[in-house]
Amino acid sequence: DLPSDLLPSRPHSTVNYTDWKISSYAECFQKTNPQPPENPAMLEALMPLLEKADEILIAEHCRRHREYHRDQLNFKRMHSFVTRYLPNPADCGLPLHIDGVSVEGSIIMGLPTPEPFNGGGVSVWDDAKIKTDVPNVEEVFYPMNPGDTMYLDKMVWHQANDITAGQRWALVIFYKIRPKEEVLQAEQARAAQEEQGQHGEETSEAQSPAEQPEQPEQPETEDAEGSA
Repeated sequence: DLPSDLLPSRPHSTVNYTDWKISSYAECFQKTNPQPPENPAMLEALMPLLEKADEILIAEHCRRHREYHRDQLNFKRMHSFVTRYLPNPADCGLPLHIDGVSVEGSIIMGLPTPEPFNGGGVSVWDDAKIKTDVPNVEEVFYPMNPGDTMYLDKMVWHQANDITAGQRWALVIFYKIRPKEEVLQAEQARAAQEEQGQHGEETSEAQSPAEQPEQPEQPETEDAEGSA
């Protein structure tokens, strides 16, 4: 069961949707401004679903991107959050969008709802490269009833269709996916930069004037007029 305080006590907005106030975050590893509050109790309740979502994401991503084996890839959850849709204009759906250029894969899970909903579902346009392509390519509709799970690849245009009655709850997870070799190289480069920075600080401290040896005083000389 999900905790009763699922939704944030203080509505928050996101960078892309400043009026978006119907989601609560279990995890938010990517820094955003403003940073939404995380709900530790919800994270604990959702962990079995999150782990199942990870397995689905890995399997589906590798099925679509056969150039990599799953053992060669590093998967990390960027965001996980629950959204509650209500049948009013501000909260009934989410217009056409992609999940962000830094999101390499997404999972949407339909959650049990206290009230059955009418309408809703998710429409997907897999073949649309840009937003203006959408009217000219095939739309695929998924009902997304409680228990349904959807995998979205990177930069896929989709929308959460409006509900007209009841409540619709969905768990959404954004993932960062990188080849392990690339991740390792980035970590090594970051470590080298940190080591170089520390070495630079040590060198700077070693050359600090306060620690330089005192120079012997030079003997005073008479000025030219006095010696003539």
